[in-house]
Amino acid sequence: MGLFDKKYCDVCGEKIGMLGNRKLADGNLCKNCASKLSPFFSERRSSTVAEIKQQLEYRELNAKLLETFNPTRVLGEGTKVYIDDNKGMFAVSHRDYRKDNADLIEFSSVTNVRTELEEERDEIYTTDADGNEVSYNPPRYEYKYELSVVINVANPYFSEIKFDVTPYSMDRYSGQFRRYEQAADEIVAALSGNSLHMAANQAASGVVPPSYNSANPQGAYAQQPQVQRYNQQQPQQQQAPAGWYCPNCGTQNSGSFCSSCGTPRP
Repeated sequence: MGLFDKKYCDVCGEKIGMLGNRKLADGNLCKNCASKLSPFFSERRSSTVAEIKQQLEYRELNAKLLETFNPTRVLGEGTKVYIDDNKGMFAVSHRDYRKDNADLIEFSSVTNVRTELEEERDEIYTTDADGNEVSYNPPRYEYKYELSVVINVANPYFSEIKFDVTPYSMDRYSGQFRRYEQAADEIVAALSGNSLHMAANQAASGVVPPSYNSANPQGAYAQQPQVQRYNQQQPQQQQAPAGWYCPNCGTQNSGSFCSSCGTPRP
């Protein structure tokens, strides 16, 4: 086949216009079909035609489920997290979640929630006696930051949802940044809290709720999310002190001296 031969979408059968082809592992995809895929899906080039068709079926079912999705809480400012506490689901969208066909995610499929901080550093210069721009000694820098939320999920088509909370780089210690930081923390707390709550209820009842997606990996509901914050270090687990036996009286001890006869630990 020549470079400019007509191509047809292997999903819908429509002719693909110039510059409109989206390559698949074993075929071609038109722009219209590609636009219906999940915005969090990034493996299109390595996906087969059959896999894309399967995802589009999932997306059609997702659109139907959104008709009965009624958020009880909305978190965030630009990109928002819509939470339906009654159905145990949430969706992430920066516009209209129904028009966007935002993916509905079950609380119990969340495996990790965290915030990420990206630092931007620009050097500040001065001028010398000749009017030339030169570095300070030592160099000085201006720092700005962008904050995002990362949600890892057990889903057959994507594993990560990442979106910016701050609309642009800003001073980390400004009141505006602290407002966005609080919004990000609320999102993390809401999703991790709901996920843990549902996982506990499922474990207590021994019932795993049916998933609207038949391809959902088995056992996804049993996973509990890990919660991280960008400026918090995870505490290291301390090992229990090894015990020892007194060479004098044979008593087992954990301290530096025998609790029975006072003999120092060898």
